[in-house]
Amino acid sequence: MPDTDVKTRTYQLSLARIAIQGMFEITQKTLGDSWIPGATANRYGREWRLSRPEVEDEQWIGRIGFVRPDEVTTLEWDDEAEDFVEGDASGGVVVPFVVDLQDEVVAYQLRSNLVRPNTFTGALEALLNKGPAYKWHVHPLIVSRSFNAWKSDIERVTSFRLSLIPPNPNWVGRELVQGIVEDLEAQLLTLSGSGEDIDTESDLFRQALDHVLQEYGQATVHGVDASGLDSTWRTMKDIGGVVTPTMRVEAESDEVEVPIDSLTESLSAMQHRMDIYADDDASTDNDDESEDPQGPN
Repeated sequence: MPDTDVKTRTYQLSLARIAIQGMFEITQKTLGDSWIPGATANRYGREWRLSRPEVEDEQWIGRIGFVRPDEVTTLEWDDEAEDFVEGDASGGVVVPFVVDLQDEVVAYQLRSNLVRPNTFTGALEALLNKGPAYKWHVHPLIVSRSFNAWKSDIERVTSFRLSLIPPNPNWVGRELVQGIVEDLEAQLLTLSGSGEDIDTESDLFRQALDHVLQEYGQATVHGVDASGLDSTWRTMKDIGGVVTPTMRVEAESDEVEVPIDSLTESLSAMQHRMDIYADDDASTDNDDESEDPQGPN
């Protein structure tokens, strides 16, 4: 009979780009020289460690994580004392990941409020750089995407942060933002907010975002798509709007860590999703530009 106690869990995954500085290629040897099981790296008060690898052809599978002693309070009943007894237990987190040598990408598990894209990439980069031979770079894999294209995939926007600076030469079409900045005599103004479903069609939001897109500031907008997946759109210098694609997968497991089979099988699907993003944006670029006939001001 099937095990009815096994739960179906949902896991959130993402992709990173991995590279070596200089003319070196990522091979079994270069990665093997830098992958030191038990290596530690301290980041923001956490001591991260690297597991031993499992190698399957062009894929290296591993885990990074940190342990914090005395982080969790436990409560037990003591029969001898006939009373409740409090104690301490270790807390921490483990992140499974797989490095694909051929495509030079890393698929890894996101953990809500614990492991975001920059959390993982910074820790893995620091751990690989414990090796003496090479200088590694690991960055969240991003794809260029306009705000309108990103918004079309989003069920609701949950928070935003828009940093604005005065323009040169004028404020044409952005009078609401102009009034706030000039009234405060601010050289930098930050608008931020959070909610269940923020109205990004409001005049203030659209004018503030338009101001940023004309290269007078920066923007980060968080949302949730129809499947409940978190998504973030942000501006990046010389690129415009970008997103870091994520993917939600389900697996029958009692563990909080995504099963390795589900992680490896999701690699190609996540890369395919990035290709869809790129194709979609290429087909909508002209539409986005035609919305502002006056052009940059």
